[in-house]
Amino acid sequence: MSSSCTSVYADGSEARGALSAEVSVRYGSLEGVAAVTVWYPRLPLEVRLADRRLSQIRGWQTELAAANRVRREVVGSSAKQEEEEEEEEDDSKAEAEGSRCRRNRYQQTSVSVYGSFSAEDPDSGRRDFFPSRSAELDLTDLLLRAGRPGALRVEESAVATLRGSTVEGRRPGRTEIQVRRLSCQYESVPSLSPLVIGETL
Repeated sequence: MSSSCTSVYADGSEARGALSAEVSVRYGSLEGVAAVTVWYPRLPLEVRLADRRLSQIRGWQTELAAANRVRREVVGSSAKQEEEEEEEEDDSKAEAEGSRCRRNRYQQTSVSVYGSFSAEDPDSGRRDFFPSRSAELDLTDLLLRAGRPGALRVEESAVATLRGSTVEGRRPGRTEIQVRRLSCQYESVPSLSPLVIGETL
């Protein structure tokens, strides 16, 4: 319940959903009970990549100094700043050697996060699904707007970078796109999707 008592919200500490969670309401001498449905995501969430294999683009290189300026303009939140810290350190070393340092350009792909929601009655065992048993909802924008640092991240930042919902390769290797740290309930159930960065396209 909000401090103004005008709304009920889920703060991430919930352990399960409920078909009829009771909220006690009191105003002066009046009392009542409001029933609300709490939809809970089935874990783990599903991370989808439009392309699971990215390659170096032949003949395309970018200047490190220019790439850094673009990143500083794009990165606006603390979550994205955390994702870019390691690669900016690497690029700053290369800049010190000369402003003409360049790096190979790799393909990009989009990442999406999907989940399904359910609510259960602990007494009867009845379970409902939102909006249906087979439906999966796109949670990507909701996750990015949540403002939780590192919720959506690349395991190996030296292999690929993540800006918003776009993944770009940096060098050949293997890594994973992960959904983590949404709440204490999610820590032990990470969601991930493998990604391979290959040689020249």
